[in-house]
Amino acid sequence: MSSSFVFSSWVPTTIPTSTVLSSINPTHSVGLISTLTSATADMATATKLASLMHISQDIRGAQASLDIIMAQQVLATATVASVQSQATQAIFNATLNLKALEWDENAYGTDLSMAANVIFTVLFGIVFLVQTGLLTWSRFFYFGGCLFCGAGLEFAGYLTRSLAVNDTSDSDYFLCQIITLTIAPAFIMAGIYYLLAKLIVVHGHGRTFSMLKPIWYSYIFVICDVLSLVIQAIGGGMAAVAVIDFEDTDSGTHVMVAGIAFQVVSMTLFLFFWFDFLHRIYFKVNPNVSFTFHNVIALVNNGKRADDIRAQCEPYFDQNHAHLRHGKFFKWFPHVVTGSVLFIYIRCIYRVVELAQGWTGYLITHEVYVMTLDAMMVFFTCALLSIIHPVLFLGRDENLKLRISKKDIEADKSPDYEEGRSNEKENPFQ
Repeated sequence: MSSSFVFSSWVPTTIPTSTVLSSINPTHSVGLISTLTSATADMATATKLASLMHISQDIRGAQASLDIIMAQQVLATATVASVQSQATQAIFNATLNLKALEWDENAYGTDLSMAANVIFTVLFGIVFLVQTGLLTWSRFFYFGGCLFCGAGLEFAGYLTRSLAVNDTSDSDYFLCQIITLTIAPAFIMAGIYYLLAKLIVVHGHGRTFSMLKPIWYSYIFVICDVLSLVIQAIGGGMAAVAVIDFEDTDSGTHVMVAGIAFQVVSMTLFLFFWFDFLHRIYFKVNPNVSFTFHNVIALVNNGKRADDIRAQCEPYFDQNHAHLRHGKFFKWFPHVVTGSVLFIYIRCIYRVVELAQGWTGYLITHEVYVMTLDAMMVFFTCALLSIIHPVLFLGRDENLKLRISKKDIEADKSPDYEEGRSNEKENPFQ
């Protein structure tokens, strides 16, 4: 057999220090020749870029595989050292060709870590099961439903990534993971937004405790979340399909960035309302408690001084729900909400920066950032809301109305409220 084929073999532009040479069963020759012939014929009539790229990859892969089979046959019979060397070099080059082809077909632009993806698949699977049980037991159907969907989507996303580790070119896997992991935090935030409205009602309906009526927080931020979710899903689908079809991804990426940026803006607005609410219930409602750095740190630490501050403010709140505020875990409620929002906030900011760099940018092609700034942040939120579930603060049977009337607002003002307003005495919290 002539060894001239080695001189026309594909030559790599970079040479690795080591590699494992490929070996292909010669019985595959007939199928490879058929693929090569069919792909060559299709190339003459194909017009779409995606079709041309896929055909080109088929031709390249079939030719490299045939080179290996032919070189193996040469090695099996050759006795001349120079011929053996040429055949070995041909196998080496074809191996690198197949490896490069495999990398070109990698939709993720990086080698996925089986260990990391399996770990988060298991973690989100546990959270999903816990949230499923809590949804049934707590009867927090809206909040529980949001966390159920969010944790379920995260589980599906990392399960898909785990399956894709050995098949990074599978378009179905790629589309599934990018869409589920993009929209999952929107569901989680929809549940958290609802908690602000509940907390306002627990303290009182009046404007003393909030800039808006409780129900409006749900309206505003759930609508924002839905819009963000739809925009992200559309953009994610557009960009993912463009990646697979070898087309320009800019349009889909820009839509995705807009959706996530919109979510960041809505979360920023929520944080403004959230911290305004905390300022009102701890410092504005009671003139005897001053807004100082020392008092803020005391509330963050949640120690004895924080208990004293809350005791000073207690007479100004709706006494119908005093039993909830006096609950064993209630003082941790603001910390849980604040931590949950900040974790998702970090994740969303990371996603904006990541996608702004494009699908071949540094962040998206280094999986460590996905695992630490996305997966870990979302997991911390889900775990926090599973371990310290709102049912611990609000109880299973508590009926907190978000819609209010003037009668509800007037009922917020206990006799001690006006007395406190007119009795600004010296206080250790000044």
